[in-house]
Amino acid sequence: MRILLLALSALLALSAAVNSYLYAELELLKAQLSASKNTDKNAIKVKPERQPHPLVIAANYAFNQRDADNALLNLSLIENTLPEMLEVTKNQWFEEIKTHLYQHTATQKDNVFVEEFLKAYPYDPYFLYLEIEFAHLKNASTETLLDLYHLKRSPMRADLKGLITQRIADIYRDRTDKLKRLEAWDILAIMLESLLNMAPNDTNMMLDLAHAYAMQRAFDLMEGVLIYLPKDHERVIALREFQSSLSQEKTQNNPHDEPEIASHPSAVALKKVNSHYIVNALLNERFNAHLMIDTGASTTVVSQQVFDALPSDVKPEFIGNYNISTANGLVQSPVYQFNQLSVGDFYVKNIAIVVMPLEHFSADGLLGMNFLRAFRFEIDQGKSELILSPLAR
Repeated sequence: MRILLLALSALLALSAAVNSYLYAELELLKAQLSASKNTDKNAIKVKPERQPHPLVIAANYAFNQRDADNALLNLSLIENTLPEMLEVTKNQWFEEIKTHLYQHTATQKDNVFVEEFLKAYPYDPYFLYLEIEFAHLKNASTETLLDLYHLKRSPMRADLKGLITQRIADIYRDRTDKLKRLEAWDILAIMLESLLNMAPNDTNMMLDLAHAYAMQRAFDLMEGVLIYLPKDHERVIALREFQSSLSQEKTQNNPHDEPEIASHPSAVALKKVNSHYIVNALLNERFNAHLMIDTGASTTVVSQQVFDALPSDVKPEFIGNYNISTANGLVQSPVYQFNQLSVGDFYVKNIAIVVMPLEHFSADGLLGMNFLRAFRFEIDQGKSELILSPLAR
């Protein structure tokens, strides 16, 4: 009997252990199933990434090849069947070409694609902006700023308007800084006169124009600009003080006194042609040019033929294309910065020179006031000599 009781106790203990194990396993299985269900639910919530539509793929492939015909054909189909993708696709193309322009890696194919795109979408402001940038790349002229101002007046999104505003500021600063450095005040004034019509309330532009007039001693024109600006503006005050200082110098000088002649004058032989005089000049210390003295020319000019003949190591820095005042009106011409222009023993460094076609002209160009005003000069007609001497300080 005792043995039987011991056996039953052992059996009951074994059964309890087995039941406890099985219960634990069942709970573990429930937990795993619950986690699996939660994972499945989460997986349902995360949608697989949507694949681009075949039309978009085809359009982008053609664009990457710069195949304008097929790219624009597919873009037209997108416009009709997937209108929500039209602007997205166009913006992607715009950003890629714009990046190439800014990184100076744009190609002729990029330019042609922009031209073809605008035939299909002639009023798209983004691609009109690219067209202006390509024109600027080929022919850096004042027209770039005028075109940007015109485009900015068109309806467009804020991001493009901000981009154009910044681009105008950058190009304007670059051009004005270069012309000021070269003291090409007449060229600067002509540029600003045209731009001011597009931005009549731009205080900085008005001050730059007044400055350009003042440096040409055109004080009536300077005052015509300053009357629209606050009298207490520091640059307005400085310009009027500049005018006043020059007036005081004239008053202090006795007009009957002989002008003070500075030391070390130099006589340079002239060649007389009719009523004009031609002097031999040296461009960048190496290249001879025969220039006609013209005190009515604000900026020195050389002919296109002379410029094309310059050796490669004498080529000057291109500044841009600007409207130049001539006897026949305004003519757009390239302006270059030469390291040096010399006449006899005298020279001017970093001087602006305009390049123009001068057919049937008796000289290689004109020696203008941007060289002559740096010295005291006179022409001895009896000896056919140009007398140059340093300005008295």
